[in-house]
Amino acid sequence: MTNNGIFISVEGGGMEHPACIVEDLKQFVVNDAPPTVYYIPDFISEDEESYLQQQVYKSPKTKWTQLSGRRLQNWGGLPHPRGMLAEKMPDWLRTYCEKISSLGAFGGKTANHVLVNEYKEGEGIMPHEDGPLYHPTVTTVSLGSHTLLDFYAPVGVQEGDASPQTEENRFLLSLLVKPRSLLILQEEMYRRLLHGIRPRSHDTLTDTVANLSAAGAVPGETLARGTRVSLTIRHVPKVMKTTLVLGRK
Repeated sequence: MTNNGIFISVEGGGMEHPACIVEDLKQFVVNDAPPTVYYIPDFISEDEESYLQQQVYKSPKTKWTQLSGRRLQNWGGLPHPRGMLAEKMPDWLRTYCEKISSLGAFGGKTANHVLVNEYKEGEGIMPHEDGPLYHPTVTTVSLGSHTLLDFYAPVGVQEGDASPQTEENRFLLSLLVKPRSLLILQEEMYRRLLHGIRPRSHDTLTDTVANLSAAGAVPGETLARGTRVSLTIRHVPKVMKTTLVLGRK
């Protein structure tokens, strides 16, 4: 049982009454956003959050990759068009892969890939899409700090509008993502729209934030960002099965 009353059976990767679980999830749909967003506050407890943060920072330094604006860890394998060469998922991540998969997020499949991103205060990521290597669902658990996830229309020809297609005029809406929440994006929100995080240290909330009430926030509120760690949990359908043979010359 999660903090918000969704029943989940993780033991053995099983699931009880999947139709009921999917039905329970509908209460968390963000109706003021395009299809489909589920925002579940307090998906994990404060103790779970602390445990996951400890595991992230106990990981070997070699697991970290430094990028512009953030650093990350890749778990489960490296997705590739020809297929992902699967690596063993550590227990501390596998538990949450199974927990989220049991909600039906990946159409009955189990998540097999986790990207751990660390964003320090003032860091962000340019608008992007996740691409075709994944099942068309992205799920994210946030640790440590909130952020605003911004969504944009893709660059394209707009009838009757010859103005330059800037990031500003393609902006559609934001989602407030608080610590310990679970965010699930599917359908148009995954397939068509770009998402990004603006690099800033404070966020002033406006009515462009589609899930204000669900996140327990109000317009005009200003939130200070700290260091946020996100667990982006996905399913890679195409996995290469190979055996590494050692000792041969």
